Amino acid sequence: MSLLSKIAKYLDPANGVYDEKEDAITFKAEIIVKTRKKEPIIEFQAEDKLLVNGQVVNVNKYLLAAHSEFFKILFFEFNEKMPKIEIGNDENAVGNFEKLISLVNSPSAELDDNSVENVLLLADRFQLASVLNRCANFLVKKSKKPFIHKYLLAHQYNIIGVKKELCGLHYRITAEEYFSNVNYLIEKFKIDEKALKENNLKKIYEYKSIDGYVKRKDFYQDIIILLEHLKFDAELVDELKDQLRRS
Repeated sequence: MSLLSKIAKYLDPANGVYDEKEDAITFKAEIIVKTRKKEPIIEFQAEDKLLVNGQVVNVNKYLLAAHSEFFKILFFEFNEKMPKIEIGNDENAVGNFEKLISLVNSPSAELDDNSVENVLLLADRFQLASVLNRCANFLVKKSKKPFIHKYLLAHQYNIIGVKKELCGLHYRITAEEYFSNVNYLIEKFKIDEKALKENNLKKIYEYKSIDGYVKRKDFYQDIIILLEHLKFDAELVDELKDQLRRS
């Protein structure tokens, strides 16, 4: 059928699609919407035993070995009936390890600010790159810890991408953020009032009770002064000095 024949067919009122009075053609359309089936979340069963500080922890040795060279050697190159590890004297050590394992076993397991530091320590020790990546993502996108706390963690575990992203996020710094960062260093490393006075940092307490923003330059400058007073790694200080020069 030619194009003209098709048009003539549609314009014939007898076919019920052309309304002479309205001078309009009505078409009926059927829309079929296809939705993708949601992929199931795969969680692995923990059917093997590992002694952690003398306590039995259920693990999946095949999954751990796939993620970590340390566990590959522990489970498949040693011939112990029940492999064991020691992870320090912290009363929450076993709980921290179980949190680590949950992040390997399940994509839906969550990190929080109370656990991320301990998980980072264990993930680094046991060469669990997948968990280190999840910690890095959490520090950048979800953690409420002060900037300098997160930056120091990223430096400690050599997570360069996190340091770059954190600096990129801090172009507008509130007085509250400024104070929380310098106060973190003061309390964490017990910097006394005399040291603050000697470094001309008495002004920091002014920011505790004001609204608005602090100059990015002032923020980095005062953080650097405190880190130099504490004799932090020169490489770390130089990185922040580079941010100061860009302010």
